[in-house]
Amino acid sequence: MALSLIVFAGFYPPARRAMEYADILAQAVDGQLVLLHVNRASLFDPNDLTAQDYYQAELTRQADTAAILYQQAEGLLTTATVEVATDLLPAVARDLALRYQPALFMLSQADEDCPAAADLLTSCVEILRAGSYPLLVVASTAPA
Repeated sequence: MALSLIVFAGFYPPARRAMEYADILAQAVDGQLVLLHVNRASLFDPNDLTAQDYYQAELTRQADTAAILYQQAEGLLTTATVEVATDLLPAVARDLALRYQPALFMLSQADEDCPAAADLLTSCVEILRAGSYPLLVVASTAPA
């Protein structure tokens, strides 16, 4: 079975760099790559507290995000699967780990110029560490 790598995909330069790094690593180990995009990370599901109409509108926007990620995936050397979730919850991380059995979850280093993205990455790291999932944080200056 090929090794799989789940990389948190985004549109800021550090996230794009982490995707490139994951692509090179997946190619080197002849593995599979999963591009994961989340809007939030939380220990509880915030959609339990919101109106169903808001949640449905967010799901519609996720389709656009997925389409952009599929376009990005076409430019990679490794064939990639795209996963889009509104929220990284412990149950979502567990589901991804069961389905893909990743050798690593990969995230970019926080972008100090974008505090919201940095907060999201910090929350993702906390959830993954609490679940004892293997994690690699890719520095934006990491050589390929």
